[in-house]
Amino acid sequence: MFGAGYRFLAGHTVRLELLNSEAPLFRPSLDDFALSVSHVTIQLPTHEPPDGGEIVPPIFGPGPPTSACPAPTGSLRATRLGPIALGMTRSQARRRLNQFSTRGRRNMDFFCLSGSGIRVGYVRGRAVLLLTASRYYALDGIRPDARLAAAARRLHVSRGYRVGLNTWYLTPFGPRSRGVLKVRHGVIEEIGVAELKPAATRRAALRFLAGFS
Repeated sequence: MFGAGYRFLAGHTVRLELLNSEAPLFRPSLDDFALSVSHVTIQLPTHEPPDGGEIVPPIFGPGPPTSACPAPTGSLRATRLGPIALGMTRSQARRRLNQFSTRGRRNMDFFCLSGSGIRVGYVRGRAVLLLTASRYYALDGIRPDARLAAAARRLHVSRGYRVGLNTWYLTPFGPRSRGVLKVRHGVIEEIGVAELKPAATRRAALRFLAGFS
């Protein structure tokens, strides 16, 4: 997990939520089975009060702490998501955003941004899929957490591609690209853009999306 910091003002209340997942990025799993069988172990700090009634977070001062991740910038366009563009090499993308993890995926990078990050899928070392769960970005006005029904009224979405627990939808977004929606239980979890060529036919699109699910 990436580090984060926040400045709480006087009188604010802090609520700690423990989630079983960060799928797709820093979000809880919506899978009821996963929720029912998961376990969370808490390692309390050494300065915990003896009665165990509090968790004391570290305090950084004197000013507000700085998040370890940069703020999101730019927008979602036909060939670009923030600072990352389709066709970039892996090294070019990593120079644009140098805080990342592969999470064991040989063909993906997960880049850190405050709030929620960007994940990039590569084919032959070049970016062909850009996705985010950040509400900073919008696909023709549609943001993550929107209902698919609302998106369908605004966008010309394809028939869905079911991959595991998710259903993917494509929408026209440029002469050489397609907009992408990743949906679970009718809620859009990620939005992004993909190169048109790997998804030129329905069979190719399903194979392409399954490779990054």
